[in-house]
Amino acid sequence: MGLLQRRLRSFDWTREDLTHAEVEDQLRSVVEGLGVTIFQPAQPIEEVGIRDNAMLLLAGEHRGFRISKNGTKVEGAPGAVVTRLARVNTTSGPVTKIGGIHFLARTSSSDNAASLVTVSATSRVVFNDCTFERYPMSSGDYVSIASGGTAQFFGCNFIGTQTAGFVVNNAAAVPLNVYISGSYNTTGRLHNNCTIISELL
Repeated sequence: MGLLQRRLRSFDWTREDLTHAEVEDQLRSVVEGLGVTIFQPAQPIEEVGIRDNAMLLLAGEHRGFRISKNGTKVEGAPGAVVTRLARVNTTSGPVTKIGGIHFLARTSSSDNAASLVTVSATSRVVFNDCTFERYPMSSGDYVSIASGGTAQFFGCNFIGTQTAGFVVNNAAAVPLNVYISGSYNTTGRLHNNCTIISELL
């Protein structure tokens, strides 16, 4: 039996007076006991450890975030949406992993209008099962990767319409630095300096 199952079974779920708040507190305790930090919608998203942070964004709208610690993992629960700029700015070390998050720019005045996500020149990041969406007839990139940065995208969705800009924009003329595989692109725009293994259009 795994650690998660043991922790869940240690709690008396059969009590007739069990409240919703108690269930929520117990589940939070179980998850945080596994080393995962949980973030409610609108709660500031911060890395608490010096490296190898594990974070879970619950369903709802979240602010942007900045990842600066090596080895951080950010997962979104179903319905987790980030509506501000997300930045990955780490040094060369264990990769950053981001999964299951819907990145959304609603208007040209939001701070993620130019890019939903930026990846610095020293960062390495893997995106899995994420959705990147821009407001209609926008201009700019979905994801901007500085020269020297590396990224991989697996099973991601790129949706919305643009008048200018790239979908994934790799500033370095090194396509092997950025891989896109098994993703879905309905933007009508192209990626720049990327290696596309497979993509549905």
